This record gives sequence, C-alpha cells and structure tokens, in this order.
Amino acid sequence: MVNYKYATIEIDNEEYHYINKQWVDEGYIIPATNVLKKIYKKILSEYKRFSDNELFEYAKEMKSLELYSEAILLIDYLLESSLGNKRNLAFVKILLPMKTSCLRSKKDPEKAIEFYEQIYDKLGEAIHSKALLVSLSSAYCDINDFGKAQYYADKAAELSKTNDELEIVYNRINANLY
Repeated sequence: MVNYKYATIEIDNEEYHYINKQWVDEGYIIPATNVLKKIYKKILSEYKRFSDNELFEYAKEMKSLELYSEAILLIDYLLESSLGNKRNLAFVKILLPMKTSCLRSKKDPEKAIEFYEQIYDKLGEAIHSKALLVSLSSAYCDINDFGKAQYYADKAAELSKTNDELEIVYNRINANLY
C-alpha cells in the first residue's frame, strides 16, 4: 500500500503526520481524540498552507469529531474559493450538504435553510444534489415545517430512487402530517 503523507503538525512538542487519511504520531499510533482536536484547531490557524483537497479531508474529519464550527470555517473557505469557478460546481455540491449538516448538528436548522437560500439565489438549481435536498428537508423537519420538508424530500426523491436518509425524513414528515 502506498503511503500518502500530506502534512506534519507539531502539538505539545510532538510531531503528528497525516498518512493514508489519518493522523499518526512518530510511532504510527493514532492519537487520542483530544489531541486530534488540537491538531484540527491548529490547522485552522494555518489553513493557507494546505491544499483544497487536504482541507476537504480535514473538514470531513472535524465533522466526524463533532468540531462543527471548525468544519464550517474550512467549508466556508473552500466554498469561497470554489463558487466563482463553474468547473468546481461538483466540489461545491459536495460542500453544501456538509455545511447544512454541520449547522443542523449545531442545532441551528434556520441557518442551514438561510445558507441554502443564499447559495440558491446565486446559482439556482445547479446546486441541487440528493444529499443537499435531504439535509434541507431534515432542517425543515427540525423547525416543524413539514410542508416544506415534504417538498424538498420529493425533490430529493426525483434525483434518486433509493436513499436510507430520505426514508428517515419521510418517516418524520409522515409522523407529523398524517
């Protein structure tokens, strides 16, 4: 297997390396969660030295560690650098549901909806993906607007025949509408 080494960061006088999509110490041991959180917080202060691909991987890991505010900062940076370039639309379509999901996880579905509306006003339906529409539908469920939740769930269903997350959203909607 090829080792992909992307970055080295020093935390508390110890070096950590990003190899094969995970952080490891000098002994190739994955650090404890509290150290991983320190690594990602340091990345935020040095984000310009990393490539967009690295930042994207780090944002996904921040999200999985429930560092939602930190992940949002990286996602916003990546969106800012990508939104003006039509060739990056596929990347933008990956970033959008990541951000709406982080906002929902922070218990702020209203901001997720507002964010969607701002991007939609700029780019229209070109931003739609199954993941974004499911996340948006879930945000509307979170604020008990099940009519709009149904609307976006139906739009997501048009894009895909199967989706476990979509089924969960439909269950939430049906439990509250019928």
